[in-house]
Amino acid sequence: MNRNNFEAVWLRVKKITKWKRQNDLAEFLGITPGSVSGAKQEGVFREIWAKKIAQEFNCDISDILSPEAEPSPRQIHIPEGSVPDPEDFEYVPMAKAQLSAGNGAFVLSEEMQGYYAFRKEWLSRAVSSAKNAVLVHVTGNSMAPTIIENDVVMLDTGRRHVYDGKIYALRMDSTVMVKRLALRPADRILIMSDNKEEYEPYEADRKDIQVLGQIVWFARSLVKQIISNKERER
Repeated sequence: MNRNNFEAVWLRVKKITKWKRQNDLAEFLGITPGSVSGAKQEGVFREIWAKKIAQEFNCDISDILSPEAEPSPRQIHIPEGSVPDPEDFEYVPMAKAQLSAGNGAFVLSEEMQGYYAFRKEWLSRAVSSAKNAVLVHVTGNSMAPTIIENDVVMLDTGRRHVYDGKIYALRMDSTVMVKRLALRPADRILIMSDNKEEYEPYEADRKDIQVLGQIVWFARSLVKQIISNKERER
């Protein structure tokens, strides 16, 4: 079980703090409600939040977070001789979203799960450049039914201009989230979830949002083997 699973941790936090709403958590931490919503969508309760709660409410952090961490995904190797022809295919990395503490840039995690092969002809039409393409797993249900839990999305980091109604990966505070965006007057951005029954739209200043790229493709079930860096270089 993931020790930082948002829903599980939030249930324990409510029991300890007697909070009723996630806005109570945002007010306590001094962050925007959107940051909490983003963490819920990502499915990860920030450990630094848990530490602050434990300190304030005089409890052990183990009362908030599960002691057992979820194991890293096992890498699967394609048998020798089965690697797609590099003349026809481009390899796109599968990675987690990670933020640099220095300048807030979007980088690839060292915990990359491998590479997936896409036809160069298709990639040339789908993304601004193959080097800008990255695959990321999605957690949470705020973009359902369009994008749901465990879907894989392709992010084009070269497309950062906001067009009304398009879906983007963005960063607010320390949270990376997937949302539909629209421009508003006075340099404001409307942040929308497709799951409108559970997530209300809200606005934010453009300066408070870092657009990481546009979502150009997603897969509901990505059944394809992953090759290691060593095999890829053969």
